[in-house]
Amino acid sequence: MHTLMSNPQKSNIKKTHTARTGLIGILVVVVLVVVAVGFDTIASWFGSTTTYSAYFGDSGGIVLGDKVFLSGVQVGKVEKISLEGDKVLLKFGVDGPALGVDTEVSIKTLTVLGRKFLDVTNHGDKKLPPSRPIPIEHTRTPYLLTDALGDLSTTVSNLDLGRVTDALGTLSHTLDQTAPNLGAALSGVARLSDSVASRDKMVQDLFHNAESLTKVLGSRSDQINKLLVDGNTLFSALNDRRQAIQTLLTNLSSVTSNIAAVIDDNQQQLQPVLKQLNSVTDMLNQRKDDLAKAMLPASQYITSLGESVASGPFFKAYIMNLVPGQYLQPFIDAAFKDAGLDPSALTQPAPAVSAPAPEPSPAPALPGLPSLPGLPPLPGLGG
Repeated sequence: MHTLMSNPQKSNIKKTHTARTGLIGILVVVVLVVVAVGFDTIASWFGSTTTYSAYFGDSGGIVLGDKVFLSGVQVGKVEKISLEGDKVLLKFGVDGPALGVDTEVSIKTLTVLGRKFLDVTNHGDKKLPPSRPIPIEHTRTPYLLTDALGDLSTTVSNLDLGRVTDALGTLSHTLDQTAPNLGAALSGVARLSDSVASRDKMVQDLFHNAESLTKVLGSRSDQINKLLVDGNTLFSALNDRRQAIQTLLTNLSSVTSNIAAVIDDNQQQLQPVLKQLNSVTDMLNQRKDDLAKAMLPASQYITSLGESVASGPFFKAYIMNLVPGQYLQPFIDAAFKDAGLDPSALTQPAPAVSAPAPEPSPAPALPGLPSLPGLPPLPGLGG
């Protein structure tokens, strides 16, 4: 009975743990989703990026996410664009030094395809509070429509109506005189319109292809911009090399002039030397066959010598008459004299006798003169 009562309690505890685990898992998933969606915002809370704002008379084509540059270095992006009355408020982040109160911001073109960016110029000794927008007097746009309309109004108000009327009258009189030609021109325009209308499909394809080309160029804007920057660097390097080559040619011209002057001054001394050089050259040309024949045995000798030397860590050589015989003869006579022999008798021919002469006894070995092994001749040395 006790066992039956304890089982429901264990089941309730297990269900409680399961619900708690599921609730924790749901909370973890929700937190991960929130972090993934608002990662940039959360990162800005913990980062060193400061958000500033500035008033502009016109957005100038800038959009969210465009780059912000400070002294040529990217320090952030455009975060928000809003309209406040007749002005545009842009908020942008700066990950860098604090901006001054006299900071100026300009909207400029980044690429040849019209991509814009914010160019920030830091000015002022005091720091600019992030909550204080930069006034419109310190901002510039690439094109301000209101200023253009104001200039148009000023220009129109300064017009002389009498002269404008006279000009229109002259134009009307001219058109009356050119009515036949004007009719022919209008007929030509009508035919051109008909031609364009008949080729409407081709024009649509042309615009479609142009749109595709624009998309491709837009996706490659960074590469095109880098290509133009690299081309500018290349042209600068070529210009530097052109100046260096021009300097080199100038120096060569002066050196040539100096050499010509030296030759003119020393022509009498150089002329005999040149004649001798010419004679030596002629002689070498005449003896070139003999030189070629002399080089062949030399090459064979060098080859044989290389084979002899390369056979091991040693090589054998035999040099004849290294010590002249007249210097060695006294020592040879003394050695034979101690043994009771006359070296001069050995060299004389034996007298002719009828009976065969007895065979001479073998000569004893000379003391103090060990026998030396014979040295074979080296190939290619003529020994």
